[in-house]
Amino acid sequence: MKNLILTLTSLVSFSIYATLTPITNFGTNPGFLNAYSYIPTNLTGTSPLVIVCHGCDQDAQEISDRTEWNKLADAYGFKILYPEQNILNNGSKCFNWFNSFDNERGQGEMASINQMIDYMVANHDIDGNRIYITGLSAGAGITVAFAASYPDVINRAAALAGGPYKSASSSLDALYAMNPGYDRTSTQWGDKIRDEHPNYTGDFPKMAIFHGTSDAVVAYANAEELTEQWCNVNGADVNPDITNSNFQNNNIVTQKVYLMPNNSDTAVLRYDFQNIGHVIPIDEGTGPMQGGTPGSYTQDVNFYSTYWVADFFNLIPSVSNQVEEIEDLSFKVYNIDQYSFGVSNNSSKDLTYEIYDFNGRLIQNGTLSNQSIITLKNHINIGILALKQENKVIYSKKIIFE
Repeated sequence: MKNLILTLTSLVSFSIYATLTPITNFGTNPGFLNAYSYIPTNLTGTSPLVIVCHGCDQDAQEISDRTEWNKLADAYGFKILYPEQNILNNGSKCFNWFNSFDNERGQGEMASINQMIDYMVANHDIDGNRIYITGLSAGAGITVAFAASYPDVINRAAALAGGPYKSASSSLDALYAMNPGYDRTSTQWGDKIRDEHPNYTGDFPKMAIFHGTSDAVVAYANAEELTEQWCNVNGADVNPDITNSNFQNNNIVTQKVYLMPNNSDTAVLRYDFQNIGHVIPIDEGTGPMQGGTPGSYTQDVNFYSTYWVADFFNLIPSVSNQVEEIEDLSFKVYNIDQYSFGVSNNSSKDLTYEIYDFNGRLIQNGTLSNQSIITLKNHINIGILALKQENKVIYSKKIIFE
């Protein structure tokens, strides 16, 4: 959008330049898009699908490398679809989120992406109830458009530096919609989605929003308009129910939670980044909640946005009381209560553990024997348990102490 003029899992070693697989003959492709997939080699059985949409001046490989979605797919067991814009459609390789031919159901880029999804479901054993979409900038625009156009397909969506559905109706209009942006009521924004589906009675996708307050390309005001739109279609109040300043112990990040009317789920989850521009927030490192690589449209702000999108998509699994295996290692995490848990394993090598709270802070670590009982020094309700072998993370899951 930069220039519109125009489960147990094994955390294996991973190259950011992992090759994506082209998908051809996925349908009539009225939007004239390219398609690529990433299928983890260690993955069997039915699994979720994440659709990742690149920004302007990017392509499928670039967004894959910068976000490291493939690393999380290897780690947590899901498949990825990467739609890619054709330069003949848009000279800056932006998805055409502002064109009515491309942002409405059954035609243009919307239809092409839906055909890609149908192909993945037919050929790669996808769980049809766990299909998610995310993107940056113009990729966020097409993410919002697809979630609005195909609410019966998408379970959850996440927009990084995006704006509301149908905030623009032409390329020139898009420039104003991006910055300074249009100010409409939540009902007016919601109607733009409802008007596309006058007979739809199902649920609308839940939305996560990530936006820098100093974004000069897609003004930060769009985060509020996007929040209002998706709160409205989900029947939620436009005032946050929970505000977590200094989220993940990071003083530039504020998390806002907008709950459904019965508090059964989150309608909108929003992350504001103080004094950050038009970028994907990353946190370089090898920890279980770190990732992303430097390059165009990324900035290391000690916050790995891809991880938090994956968590919003419910892709970060919780520890289960069953025997699990990684290569030649068999182990079990068991008897979890408020203050302790057990770990049994058959490792002949040194095995260590780390416990992080859900703000990303390391709160406890140590070594494991073949039978170990770990007692919390300080109680937490939910965290991340990471197991390490030869100083490499081989296992990482949420652990709920209750």
